Amino acid sequence: MAMEDKIGRQEFVDKICGLVDSLKKDHHTCIAINGDWGSGKSFVLGMIEERLSQKAENIVIKYDAWENSFYSDPLIAILSCIIDGIEDESHLSFGKKNIKNAAKAVIDAGAELSPKINKLRTVVQGLINVIRSFQCQIDTTNLVEFKSYKKLLNETKELLDKITLSEDGESQSKLIILVDEIDRCLPDVQLKILERFHHLFDVKNCAVIVTMNQNSVAQTVRTIYGVDGYEYLRKFFEFTFSLRTSANEYFKNLLDDYVNILIKIGVTKDQAEIPAKLAYLCLLYGGERVLDKADNREITRYYDGVMNVCHDFGWEKMKNPYYVFFVLVALYIRRIIAPSFLDAEDLLSNQAKLSKDFENLSQEEQKIKMPYVDYLLKYLGLDRDNPPEEFQQFYRWGVSRVEEYSLTFNEFIYYSVSEDVPNNAWRRFFGQPTVNPENCKTLCKLIVLYGGEQQNEMMKK
Repeated sequence: MAMEDKIGRQEFVDKICGLVDSLKKDHHTCIAINGDWGSGKSFVLGMIEERLSQKAENIVIKYDAWENSFYSDPLIAILSCIIDGIEDESHLSFGKKNIKNAAKAVIDAGAELSPKINKLRTVVQGLINVIRSFQCQIDTTNLVEFKSYKKLLNETKELLDKITLSEDGESQSKLIILVDEIDRCLPDVQLKILERFHHLFDVKNCAVIVTMNQNSVAQTVRTIYGVDGYEYLRKFFEFTFSLRTSANEYFKNLLDDYVNILIKIGVTKDQAEIPAKLAYLCLLYGGERVLDKADNREITRYYDGVMNVCHDFGWEKMKNPYYVFFVLVALYIRRIIAPSFLDAEDLLSNQAKLSKDFENLSQEEQKIKMPYVDYLLKYLGLDRDNPPEEFQQFYRWGVSRVEEYSLTFNEFIYYSVSEDVPNNAWRRFFGQPTVNPENCKTLCKLIVLYGGEQQNEMMKK
């Protein structure tokens, strides 16, 4: 199944795959995908992997630097991943556990093997022998061991060159190595991984594609070596492509999926779209413009939380549009903006102060004031009385839907901690309360559960 592109990266992927497709015989290239934390580097690499794997002439190998950081030398992990990739390509019955431990390969010697499979089997056995040689840590600062290391590297490159060439010497395959999660490794490990790959970059018909946060790695280079990190990285990569975080588009696409789910369970199009669009606009155009400060990875986790809340609460209850709006906005505030949001003691304290001030207002003033703390104003900077012009489309019977949903949102929070539910006189839009106090309590507990209390980069800004 094709990966769904929710962040508009198809054109980006097309460019990189085009470079790999145009790689000339006996040439090699190394491409960097630069992006901040949460910009979707891993997702894009997955799209590239899926696209390139569709061509029979490509041997695509994925190397997760973080998962393989326990090896004594990165080259061992790299070669082990290559072995696994060749195994998948040739359908040989190697024991994966034995390969990972550089033990002997278990090969069905009685099977009839094609020349290509026979060659790949020989390459794998040769790589296993190289891995065995690395079981003892090699100190490359020692001249004798450095020469031994160079010899092993040369043997490795000779073996890898054989992967992509046919028996008559004509190029028939490309070896494509995708490297992810380098910037999650310890600083010294990051550089060691890059250097090991640099030694393998000149393998014939080979393309290496590396994702990383270039700023982070460049700073590591400066810290360890005291040189310009960007200049250092330029020697590794022929091409560098930068991903720009497109959280707004990604978030909007996820909300479209959410609306479709609601429609499938029987919610009318308007009742599904209006609360979702309002939630999106509140996050995007509120005075704090919180959606501009988000990243794709955190939005992915947030959306997973939305799905979990709705599942645990019950999708049938989510047919109420005010519940939809509350879940989308409240979970965003709790998870991405303020980890203490919805803590009961804070809610009660805030409401007690406002209620005291509210009682001192005249009856006329009470009619135009909200009797609940305005959390949309506090966390999103959304002024319900003077919403941005982007909200002009949301009016009903001459009344702003922003004001309507804002009142219900904050009323929702009040119900979640109050023992006494306000009488219907508080309602300015309908004769009966639009939410059930017990449901308010349940939903708020789920928001707290799936919102967690994690700190994030946005809060530090």
